[in-house]
Amino acid sequence: MGDDLRDELLRNAIRTQLRDRNVKLWMPPYAEESGKPNDKSLQALAEEFSTQLKLDKEDCLQMLLSLQENAIKRMKEQEQFRSGGIATLHIRFSGFSADVLPSTSKSSQDANAKNQTEVQISLNARGKDLADAVSQISGKPVDQIKLICGGRLLKQEQNLKDQGVKSSSKIMAIAINEDPNEVDKGLSYSKLCEKTRSAASTLSRKRNQYASLELENQTGSSLKLDQREKQALCLALALHERGRSALKRNENSLALLLFLEADQEFQQCNSDLLKSVDNVALLQLDIVWCYLCLRSMSHIPDADRRLNLCEATLERTYGKNLERVEALKGTAGNEAALLMRLHLLQAIVAFHLNKVSLSQELLRKAESELQSLKVNSDDIVQIVALGYSTSEALLGLRACQGDLNAAVIRISEWQEERKKAREESRKARHRERERRKLGKTADGSQYIEPDFVETLCGMGYDRYLAISALKHSNNHVTQAVHMLQEQPHLLDAKRRCVRVSSEDVVQISALGFDTDIARLALRKHNGNIEAAVADLFNNQGIITVTPDLAEAETDETATASTSAGEGVYDAETVAENDQRDQDEQMEAALELENDITNVENDHLCITLEEEENFLLEYKTLLKM
Repeated sequence: MGDDLRDELLRNAIRTQLRDRNVKLWMPPYAEESGKPNDKSLQALAEEFSTQLKLDKEDCLQMLLSLQENAIKRMKEQEQFRSGGIATLHIRFSGFSADVLPSTSKSSQDANAKNQTEVQISLNARGKDLADAVSQISGKPVDQIKLICGGRLLKQEQNLKDQGVKSSSKIMAIAINEDPNEVDKGLSYSKLCEKTRSAASTLSRKRNQYASLELENQTGSSLKLDQREKQALCLALALHERGRSALKRNENSLALLLFLEADQEFQQCNSDLLKSVDNVALLQLDIVWCYLCLRSMSHIPDADRRLNLCEATLERTYGKNLERVEALKGTAGNEAALLMRLHLLQAIVAFHLNKVSLSQELLRKAESELQSLKVNSDDIVQIVALGYSTSEALLGLRACQGDLNAAVIRISEWQEERKKAREESRKARHRERERRKLGKTADGSQYIEPDFVETLCGMGYDRYLAISALKHSNNHVTQAVHMLQEQPHLLDAKRRCVRVSSEDVVQISALGFDTDIARLALRKHNGNIEAAVADLFNNQGIITVTPDLAEAETDETATASTSAGEGVYDAETVAENDQRDQDEQMEAALELENDITNVENDHLCITLEEEENFLLEYKTLLKM
C-alpha cells in the first residue's frame, strides 16, 4: 500500500499544479485531435513540474500521462451515456478470489486498477441486474454479492438511478463467503441478519413476554418512541454490535455490510432522537474505520461526510472537552481513545483530499493523544495475573489514568455489575419458562404468573386450585381468592401436571437419576425443577405418586385439553412445534438484549496498535 499512497501524493501534487495553472490535459497542446498525447508538450510540462516540486521528471511525466488517459476516458464514458443512455460503472472487488477475476483487472500497471473492472449498464436497470453482471464476471453467486455505492448498500429491486448511481460511479463489490461452519454457528451474513431482525422485532414490542429494552439518552432519561422507531432503533443497535464482533475477528467486509445495514435502520428514526445519543456517531466512526482497513479510497468523500457528522454529534453528547462524560462516569479516559481514532481518520481523509497542512496538524494531534493513552505494560501483566482479562486491564488503567490500585477496584466493580446483569437475565429466563409451564389464562392474553401462584400458596391454598383460580380470573389475585373461597366447585380440584420440559428432564438425569423417574418427579411437582430434585434427594431417588399421575401421558404425546377440568393447559395452548419456535424466539430476544445492554465499555477497548501503524505510515509519507 505504500507505493499506492506515494503515487497518490504525487497525483495530488500534480493535480494542484494543473488546477492552479488551469491546464486541461485532454485539450491541445497536450492532446491531439485524435486523443493521443502530445509527447513534446507533456515532456515540457513534466520538466516544469519536476523543477518546481523537486520530483523526478519521469515520475511526473508518467503521472501526467495517467491523468490524461483517465480524463479522456471519462469524457468518452459521459459522451456514451448522453448519446445511448449506457453508463460505465467502475467495480472494485473485495473478498473475491483473484483467480476468477478478469485478467485486465489484475495486470494493469496502475496500482489503483488492481482488482477492478468496468460494467456497462443502463441506470434504469435494477440493483439485481448489476449484481448479475458482477456475478458473471467473478463467478460468485448473486446471493453472495453485496454492492456499495456512495456509502449505501444497493437494493436488489430498486433501479440504479433512484439509488444515486451515476455514469462513472465507483461501486464496491463485496463477496460474502458463506463458510459452512459459520452457517452452522449462525455467523454468516445472511443468518446474522435474519436472526437479528427477528430478535429485534420481538425485543421492541410493547409488553412482549420475552424481553424488553428501555432506551435512554446520554443523561439517562428514557426515550419516548413509537413502535416503528423503537424497532428500527433496536435493529440498528443490534446490527452495530454484530458488526463490531465481526470487526474484532478481522472480518472487515462483513463488518462494513452490517454497519451499513445499521446505518439504514438509524435513518428510519427521528433526527432529533439521534442527536441525543452517541450511537450514530460511533457507527460513523466504525464505518470509516472499515473503509480504511479495506483501503477503499473511493469512499473518501463519504468518509469525510461521516466524520463531520461524528465530530458534531460527539461534541454535543460528550462535551467539547469530554466534560459531560466525566460528569456522568467520573472519568473520560476510554472515550478519549475514540477521539484519538477520530482525529487520526480525519488526518487520513484530509491527506486523500489533498489538504496536506490540515493532515499534518491532525496527525500531530492524534499522535499526542495516542501517547497519553498508552499504559504501562507491566501494570497490565499484574492485573492479568489477578485473573482479569487483558481488555479489562486496559480499560481499567485508562479509566483510572494509569493508577494500578484504582484500576483493579474499578474492574472489580464492572465485573460485579456484569454478574448482577447476568443473574437478572437468568432469573428472567427462568420466570418465563415457569409461565409457559403454567399455561395461559382463560382469555388467552397472558401466561399465569408464578409469583401469584406462590402468593396464593402462601395463604394456605392448594397449589393446583390456586393455578386454576388464576387461570379463570385472568391473573387477578383478588378475584382468584374470591373464587377459592366462594366458588371452589368451579375450579379443577384434580391434580394435573403441566407439560414437562425435555430440558428439565435432561438436567435432572444428569444428576444420576433415571429419565422416567425424573419425568415423574417433575409431573408430581408441577414442573418445578428445584422441588423435584429436592424430593429425589430426600427419598433416595424414589418417587411416590398417585395412580393417575403415574399413568399420565408422556410429554411427547400429551395434548392440551379443551375443558376447564382437563388441567392447566387450555385449548389455546400452542402445539409443541410452535412452543419450540417461541422458545427459540425468546432466547434470541434475550441474547440480543444482552448484546445491546451489556457491552457498555466493550467498544472502548481500542489497543491502539493498528492506529499506531497507520499513524506511522502517513507520517512517513508526509516526511514528518
